[in-house]
Amino acid sequence: DELASVMHHISRLEDVLAFCSSVARLNGLRARLPRWVFAHGELNTVGCNALVLALQRPLPVRVVELGQLAGEVEDTCSENLWKEIGASRTLDALTVRFNAFGCAGALTIAQMVASNQALRSLTLEMCDIGPQGARALAHAMCESSSLNTFGLPYNKLGPDGARAIADGMGSSSSLTSLDLRANRMGHSGAEAIANGLARCHSLQMLNMSTNDLGGRGAVALAAGLRRRHRLTAVDFGFSGLDETGTLTLLAVLRGGTIVSIGLGHCGLRSVEGATAVSECITTSHRLSKLNLRDNSFGRDAAMALIDAGAFRGALRWLQLKFNQFDGPTKAMLHLA
Repeated sequence: DELASVMHHISRLEDVLAFCSSVARLNGLRARLPRWVFAHGELNTVGCNALVLALQRPLPVRVVELGQLAGEVEDTCSENLWKEIGASRTLDALTVRFNAFGCAGALTIAQMVASNQALRSLTLEMCDIGPQGARALAHAMCESSSLNTFGLPYNKLGPDGARAIADGMGSSSSLTSLDLRANRMGHSGAEAIANGLARCHSLQMLNMSTNDLGGRGAVALAAGLRRRHRLTAVDFGFSGLDETGTLTLLAVLRGGTIVSIGLGHCGLRSVEGATAVSECITTSHRLSKLNLRDNSFGRDAAMALIDAGAFRGALRWLQLKFNQFDGPTKAMLHLA
């Protein structure tokens, strides 16, 4: 019972082998181990093959998380792994991290996505996908009728990769969550995603943080949101936004369906900026989470937040760390 209730963090080879063989033997445990996590350490050839054998058995696994495959793992072994994952009729979430399989690996996984119509969530983090790999995965995203959560954080997609993803967004009828953190997209990539936003009717969550979007990218994204905005959660933090661009985004985001906004390190510094934030909070009746860390708000901005009623809305979580507040101002904000 205790084993069935916890998430398995397994890294050592002998643990992988023991886990796979025990799951194969214990029939009563099968229905109660839906989540397999091999996220820590390296999985070598023997461990990879053991996992393939376990996946070939009729186990109702729903979530698989994989960390780095060791350099010794042969291509045929990893291809067999993706093949078995793709053949699973119960798997609905796959996360792979820290595997630099590049475009070739992306093509293999894209084929796996196309063959698994049960898969609802796919995240490939720090896998060196690149623009061409993004194009293949975006095509698979379009072809899938089940995939609703898609993440490619830290993959060096660049503007070309952003354009490929944007094309896929316009053709997907099921996509609800898109994570594109840290992909060096720049303002031209932001413009592409903005065009995708205008055509993607189903999207609810978008993470574009750490992408060097700049003020021009913020304005482009605001234009895309203005044309089609049903988002509940967004994050544009640490993307080189200036205050003007951030205010443009706030004007579009306020009200409606928005629940969570991330604007860390977005150039907010003035009383005007604090007033705009307050207006967003007070007019967005569902907004419960707002991240404003690492901006440059000072005492006057803090007073503006308080006077404008920023703390009287539905907000339940507000991050203001690493702004320019002195001790008395922090105490005042705490009381508010």
